[in-house]
Amino acid sequence: MDAMYGQYEDGTLIKGVEVFAQSYSRANMKVLAWVFSRKTLRPLLNLSYYFFARNRHTISKLIGPTARKLVG
Repeated sequence: MDAMYGQYEDGTLIKGVEVFAQSYSRANMKVLAWVFSRKTLRPLLNLSYYFFARNRHTISKLIGPTARKLVG
């Protein structure tokens, strides 16, 4: 999987950064919703998301153990 997908109640599919913008908005996480919905940041967010999606397993191996120690 190279992108996260979401689906509206009417069946419309969305993917990538737009999923995060909509999810944060619906979860009432206003600051994150605001950041992910900025049109001026979208090129950077899309590039960052593409990099993360392509390398998520490697990134998880690198920061996963440290993250687990931090949360419990």
